Amino acid sequence: MAEILPIASGVLLGVLAGRLSPPPRVRSVVALAVLLGISISAVTGELRTSWGYVLVDVPAVALSAVVSLALSRGVHARAQRPA
Repeated sequence: MAEILPIASGVLLGVLAGRLSPPPRVRSVVALAVLLGISISAVTGELRTSWGYVLVDVPAVALSAVVSLALSRGVHARAQRPA
């Protein structure tokens, strides 16, 4: 159940990152994925157990952000295509 938070925050991050231009997008997604992953580990209490949970949460946020960014860009491009 605790893995819903990293995935949901990554999806939100990916959708919001779609509004940025490419150079700041990469830096922003990387920085925020690390920040969100560490924060989620702290909020869920996993960080008290082991720092190893950060190695799970940060990639979960980053991967879900990249996938949702690609999907949202694809949906946006398809919507912009003339019928």
